[in-house]
Amino acid sequence: MKKKITKKVPNKKSGKKKSIKKPTRKTVKKPAKKIIKEKLALVGVVTHYYDKIKVAIFKVKSPIQIGQKLRFTNTEGTLFEQPIVSIQINHEGVKKAKKGAIIGMKVKRQVHENNKVYLIK
Repeated sequence: MKKKITKKVPNKKSGKKKSIKKPTRKTVKKPAKKIIKEKLALVGVVTHYYDKIKVAIFKVKSPIQIGQKLRFTNTEGTLFEQPIVSIQINHEGVKKAKKGAIIGMKVKRQVHENNKVYLIK
C-alpha cells in the first residue's frame, strides 16, 4: 500500500490553500545474489605474447580443447575470461592440445609473460 502525503499549496485565483496528494516511493528489497564458486584448473603459464597478432604462447599442463572457457590472471587478480576459439601447434590448427604441448592461442586482450591460464570447469 502506498502512503499519500498531503501538502497544502495556495490557489492563485482564490487565495485559498489547496491540498495536493503525492505518492511516496515504495522500497523493494532485492534478494541476495548467490555466489557460485567455479572450479579452476591450472592449464599453463604464458611464456610469450605477440601483440600485433594478439596471440599468447604457453605450455599446456592439462589437456584442453576448442570450446572450453579459460581465465587469464596475473598477480593482482583476474584479467579476463574467454572461450578457446583456435589452437595452433607449430603453425597448424588443432582441436585438442595434450599435456606438454606448446600452443599458440588467439586472445582478445593483452597478456604478459608469467600470467597464469586456468580452465573454468
